[in-house]
Amino acid sequence: GANSYGIDDGRSIGCDSVNSSSGSEEFQRYLSWVTGYISAANHYRVASSNRSSAFGNNKKEHYEFILVGLSAHCSKYPEDSLADAAEALVERLFKKE
Repeated sequence: GANSYGIDDGRSIGCDSVNSSSGSEEFQRYLSWVTGYISAANHYRVASSNRSSAFGNNKKEHYEFILVGLSAHCSKYPEDSLADAAEALVERLFKKE
């Protein structure tokens, strides 16, 4: 279809799919979606309060946090969705403060 690369809200993608696609182009799409999800949550958090960005400025640290966190969550909870994994990463990120 016209939107064959879309992930929608991430609920239809299971962590088992994320685990089985590790290292592939498909995994990179999932990783990009999670990165966007976290970015949006962070933007909303900053805009709705006087808090600063939860990430800071280290881009390599952002990527590694997301990559490692996504893989770890999906390995531990293969029945969760991609959206569940993204939300868990947001919760961990905001607890780091």
